[in-house]
Amino acid sequence: LRAELIAEFKDQELFLSLRGLQRAHEDIWPRLRAIYEAGPTPTPHQYRPGDWVYVKRHHRETLEPRWKGPYIVVLTTPTALKVDGIATWVHHTMFGQQTPPRSRRTSSRDGPSVGTNTTCSSSSYSAFDPPNI
Repeated sequence: LRAELIAEFKDQELFLSLRGLQRAHEDIWPRLRAIYEAGPTPTPHQYRPGDWVYVKRHHRETLEPRWKGPYIVVLTTPTALKVDGIATWVHHTMFGQQTPPRSRRTSSRDGPSVGTNTTCSSSSYSAFDPPNI
């Protein structure tokens, strides 16, 4: 505090409290400045329009999948994405990356295409794998 202000104080207890507050401020402020200035710069999300993504469910019911989708990204901002099929903007932390879905008719390694008549033999079927229909 400046000398002329010190002379005006009649209450020494108030003066000592203010002086202590000033010293604490002078001691702490450079440390806080160093912490905030040295902090990592936030990296923006990597999603672009045209990407396929899954959207995380806020409130999941029992045995309900954790993710909805896939959806295609239509618009982006630094913090949110707009996807086709969901009316509202969604925060970028609620998304999971997805590769574009493949057409079942174009891939021969996925098994027979839709509409092909197949049978399910008991030797190739297990309780964990659905039959190839």
